[in-house]
Amino acid sequence: MSPRLARTATLAALVFALACATAHAATPTAYLYATSWDAQGARQYAADDAGILSPLTPPNAPAGTTSTGAAASPDGHSLYVVDQGSDTVSQFDVARDGTLTPKTPATVSTGASPFGLAIAPDGSHVYVANQGAGTVSVFAVCADGRLDRVGEDVAAGAGALQVAIAPNGASAYVTNLSDGTISQYDVGFDGSLTPKSPATVAAAPSPTGIAVSPDGASAYVANRTTSGTISQYDVASDGTLTPKAEPKVAAGVQPVAVTVTAGSLYASNFGDDTISQYDRDAAGALTPKATPTVAVGRNPWGLTASPDGASLYVAAYSDAAVSQFDIAADGTLAPKATPSVEAGTHPVAVAAVAARHARTYPFGGFVGPIRNGVTVKAGSTVPIIFSLGGDRGLDVLAAGSPASGWVRCGTTVPTRTYPAASDRALRFSSSKGVYVFRWRTKRGWAGTCRAFVLTLADGSVHQLVVRFGPRCQALQPR
Repeated sequence: MSPRLARTATLAALVFALACATAHAATPTAYLYATSWDAQGARQYAADDAGILSPLTPPNAPAGTTSTGAAASPDGHSLYVVDQGSDTVSQFDVARDGTLTPKTPATVSTGASPFGLAIAPDGSHVYVANQGAGTVSVFAVCADGRLDRVGEDVAAGAGALQVAIAPNGASAYVTNLSDGTISQYDVGFDGSLTPKSPATVAAAPSPTGIAVSPDGASAYVANRTTSGTISQYDVASDGTLTPKAEPKVAAGVQPVAVTVTAGSLYASNFGDDTISQYDRDAAGALTPKATPTVAVGRNPWGLTASPDGASLYVAAYSDAAVSQFDIAADGTLAPKATPSVEAGTHPVAVAAVAARHARTYPFGGFVGPIRNGVTVKAGSTVPIIFSLGGDRGLDVLAAGSPASGWVRCGTTVPTRTYPAASDRALRFSSSKGVYVFRWRTKRGWAGTCRAFVLTLADGSVHQLVVRFGPRCQALQPR
C-alpha cells in the first residue's frame, strides 16, 4: 500500500473486485470499469442482460500509477480515473463497444495525492479531491470530453478524500478524512466552488465515502471506524447540511463507501467483508433491511449500481475481483449466479455506463425559426424544430430531455439544466418531415440568455442558446 494512503487512511489494505461472467449477451446492457491500485490501469467489462460481467478485449486500459477513483460522464462518452501515485487524472474516450482509448493528452495534473472525483450532473465540470494537499481541483469539460484545469485549487480540510455533487448541480461536498468534517460549497455558473456558511459541518471520525440522494434532499457519509456508522443529513434549500433527527445509524466494521438509490442505500464495510443495506423512508432516514448485511469479497471498497438499477458491483480489494449482486424490487441484494469476476490487483473503485446501441440518428440541425442567438419573448411558447432525416418514432429523446439552463449571454455552457416545460408532447410533422417541441418559457427569464439542450436516445447532445427580450420596451419618440 502507498505510504501516502497508509498515512492518511490507515487502512490495512484496500479492496476492489470485479466480477467475471462465463458469457455475455451479443448486445451488452452496460459497461463497467474497475481501477487498480497496483496494475496501473482500468479493467473493462461488458454486462449481459442479467448484469453478469465478462472482460472486454483487451481486458485492461493503461492508466497512471496507484489508480483510485473513477467516474463516467453523464453521456457515457468519457471515463476519468484518478491516479494518486502520479498526481494525475487519466482521461479516456468510451467507444460504442465499451473499450477505452486515452484522450490527447492522456492525463491532466491535479493537486497532491488525489483520491476521489465527481462529475457535475450536466457533465460540464469535474472535481477532484486531493488527499495530500487538502484541496479540490476543478476542471472544465471540453466538447470532446478533455479536461481543462480551471483556476487555483480550492481549499478543503485535511485529508480531503471524496467529492459528491448535488443532483441540481448547485452544491458540492467533500469528506475530510483527517479533520472529521465535511466541506460544503456553492457551485457557480462557471463551475467554481465558494464555501457555504458555515464552510464545514461536523462528521463522525474518519469520514470517507459520501453520496447525495437522487431527490437531492438527503446526504450520507460512511465513517471508517471499527464500530462504523453512516451519518445522515438533511439538505436545505440552500444546499447546507443539517444532521437528521437520528444523525447516525450503525454499519459494519470500517465502512468506506456508500451508494444510494431512490429507496435504498448500500455501504461497503472494509473491515468485516460485508455490505450493509438500508431502506430509505420518505424523509430519507435509513433503517436496516430485514437482512441488514450480505457477505462480499475480502475488503470491499468502491461500489456502484448499474445504470438500470438491477445490479450492484463492489470492488473487492484483497480478492482482486469485483463482486456482483442482483438488486430485488425491494432493494435487497442477492449474489448473482456468477458471484464475482477477476479484476486487476487490488481494485479500488468501479464506474458503470449504459451501453450505447447501434441506433444513431442523423441529426439535421435546428431547422425552424428558432436558431442559435435569436431573441424571443419570455413567457411565450417557442417551437423548437429539428430534423432527424425522417420519422424515427417518438422515443427519440433520452430520459430528462429536452432540458434548459441559464447561461451567461455570449457563452454556451449552462450552469445546470432542468426539464424544458412544454404544453404539448413532442410530435412529428409528417407534412414537413421534422420534429416539433413546443418549449413553454417563463416570464421571469426576461433579459437573460438560456440554453435549450436536446439529448437524443443515441447519446448525442445538441443545443442552441436564445436571448429573452427585456421586460420593458423603450418608448418610441412621436
